[in-house]
Amino acid sequence: MKQFALLFVALFAFAATSLAQDEATFAEFNKVDHDFGKITDQEDAFTTFEFTNTSGTDLILNPPKASCGCTTPSYPKEPIEPGATKEIKVKYSTKNRIGKFVKSIRVYAQGHEQPIMLKIRGEVVSQKEISSLPKKEGNSLFK
Repeated sequence: MKQFALLFVALFAFAATSLAQDEATFAEFNKVDHDFGKITDQEDAFTTFEFTNTSGTDLILNPPKASCGCTTPSYPKEPIEPGATKEIKVKYSTKNRIGKFVKSIRVYAQGHEQPIMLKIRGEVVSQKEISSLPKKEGNSLFK
């Protein structure tokens, strides 16, 4: 029975160590969530997520996976040296997408099981809706 208990403790310690390594991040991002606010459906929205390689070794990113085809990430394809800062650019296509949105981008790196999750959010409104709002002139909200 003692051997069984000892084996159980050893397996638990091994599993805890493995999980801790999987959850370790390979990069530190300046932000992981970007809010575009209200944007029009007339032009695509762009943002950049800057990150630093904190893995201690050269980092090779795998293609990031977006939650839908309306979100297109671009990423550095060359190895990233430890401590180097790079960026992932994200384009959100607003055409025919009126309404609120929340999209995710999973960033994977070779040798790391867990991705880092990035999010973009906002609300796409029609150009007509924005142009119909009253414009402030002088001290008056209305003409």
